[in-house]
Amino acid sequence: PVISGNVIAGNTAESQGGGLYFDSTGGTATNNSLVGNDATGDGGGVYATPATTACELANNIIVEGSSGLCGPLSLNAHHNCVWGNAGYEYKTVAAGFGDVAADPVLADVTYGNFHLQPTSPCRDAGDTGAAAYAAEIDGEARLQGAGVDIGADETAGATWAPGPYAVIRVAETG
Repeated sequence: PVISGNVIAGNTAESQGGGLYFDSTGGTATNNSLVGNDATGDGGGVYATPATTACELANNIIVEGSSGLCGPLSLNAHHNCVWGNAGYEYKTVAAGFGDVAADPVLADVTYGNFHLQPTSPCRDAGDTGAAAYAAEIDGEARLQGAGVDIGADETAGATWAPGPYAVIRVAETG
C-alpha cells in the first residue's frame, strides 16, 4: 500500500503502531503528518515488524506521540521529522539520511491545524523524488519552493493564526 498526504492524529493502539503499522508485506508512507499517536507497546508513531520488507518512510512528520519510530535496521526511512515523542525517537532503527530532529512548528495542533509555519525546519527539507505519490492537504501544488516540504502540508510561506477556529456550516440549499 501507499499512504501519502494524510494527517493521522490522536490514535491509540493497544500494542504497536499508533499512527502506522507495517506488517511483513511492507508498504510506502510519504508526506504524512503523524501527530500525537500513542501505543502501549513500541512505535507510537510508526511500527514496522522486524520481518518488514520493501518498506519506505520518507517526508513524514512523526511528533508528540508516546514514542516515535520502531522498525528493522533495513527500513528505508529518510527525510522524516521525528521529534518530541515521550518514550524515544528511534528504536532498533537509526535516524535516516536527511532526517530533522526539531520542532516542525505546526500552526496549532490543539485545534487541528497541521499546516507548517514559515519558520518550520521541514520547509524545503524533504526528498523530492519520494514525493511522487504525494497529495497535499489543501490541494495545492506539492513543490512550492526550493524543495518539497516534509509532512502533509506544502507551504508557500503563509502564516497561520492560532485557533480556535470558527466552524461554519452551510446547507446545500444555501
